[in-house]
Amino acid sequence: MSVLMQDTGGYAGFGALPFSHPKYHDKIMSKVYERDFLREITNSDITERITDCSQTVQIIKAPEVAPWRPYQINQQMVNSSVSTTAISLSICYAAYQSLKFDQLTIHYACENWAQFEEKILEGCYEAFVAEQREWVFTAMVAEVDPNNRGNNAGIHGNIPLGDVGSPRVITRSTLLQEMQNLRLVLDERLAFVRNDTFILVPPIINNVIIESNVANHAWIGGSGGSMAIDGAWSGKLVGFNIYETGHLLVSMDTMGPCYYVLAGHSSAFAYASEIVRSRVVEGIDSWSTIYQMLAVWGGAMLYPEYLALGYWYFDPTAP
Repeated sequence: MSVLMQDTGGYAGFGALPFSHPKYHDKIMSKVYERDFLREITNSDITERITDCSQTVQIIKAPEVAPWRPYQINQQMVNSSVSTTAISLSICYAAYQSLKFDQLTIHYACENWAQFEEKILEGCYEAFVAEQREWVFTAMVAEVDPNNRGNNAGIHGNIPLGDVGSPRVITRSTLLQEMQNLRLVLDERLAFVRNDTFILVPPIINNVIIESNVANHAWIGGSGGSMAIDGAWSGKLVGFNIYETGHLLVSMDTMGPCYYVLAGHSSAFAYASEIVRSRVVEGIDSWSTIYQMLAVWGGAMLYPEYLALGYWYFDPTAP
């Protein structure tokens, strides 16, 4: 059992808390790895640990295999080379967190560490994933293949996915058809693999689906389904793994708020992040201690054709 370090006023000092351990921030990242769904919708197979900003890491792309060729008797066969391609991913974004604890807070934390740690870890986790999700979604939206977005999507330009000024209206009657449109675009690009294909939806989807003929109260998000990964529904729709999130990009259009709904294959976008260092700083102008962390991250589009973008306006009152 550790002995609490005390200052001259008799209070337990910050050094008595696990925050003072130089790798305490790894506990926050463990929570991120366990619960955040970004690792489920991106290629995070980096070959080394992130340790600093401006670092370059390698991500291995899946080998491309040539189509089968017709066989003829005594023909000379053509060999197709299979090679592994490594993509360099630059970790070029950074942000910091600076948490200030006054002496009374430190004293309370020392006396009630289990309860305090649970809440501070949850707060740090939520702040971290909010920053990361918004960045990843913005990068994805910007780089979706032009043929996989808008109201003339698809290889024949005949699949409407929604566009600024003319969003797709999502009601309990149209939801499945609009999801099917996203799936069809991915099918045409050979990007639909049932176990690895996702769709990101905003919480308002529950207002539409709850009265539809596909409502299932055992698995609708937040209604008893498995939520081991935040936002993950335990059931599927139209073959998509569904992740519910409040961090999708939103645009105020003529009809109201419209959401950029992303669907795609998990290999489309490469992403990696890490909290690389932390430190304890004693306050100078107050009786406080400051805990600071530095996070870095980066991402790159590998297969823009493996993402499709819907532009949806939700109307829960429509039939």
